[in-house]
Amino acid sequence: MRVAALVECGTHAVFAAATGPLSVHEQHLILALLHRLQPGMLVLADRGITGFELWKAATDTGADLL
Repeated sequence: MRVAALVECGTHAVFAAATGPLSVHEQHLILALLHRLQPGMLVLADRGITGFELWKAATDTGADLL
């Protein structure tokens, strides 16, 4: 099982998660989480989250990416 999650940095609380088989790359799972991002959020992406399309989709939510 592969898991992608949105986690709050201060408390480490998971507020959204998507799961799939190991054959599904985490970048595909992240697409299912983007609707949870809101304007004003600061999102820190790890090294596996790359690519213009994914970056554009995340910034289109109004969240700020770092």
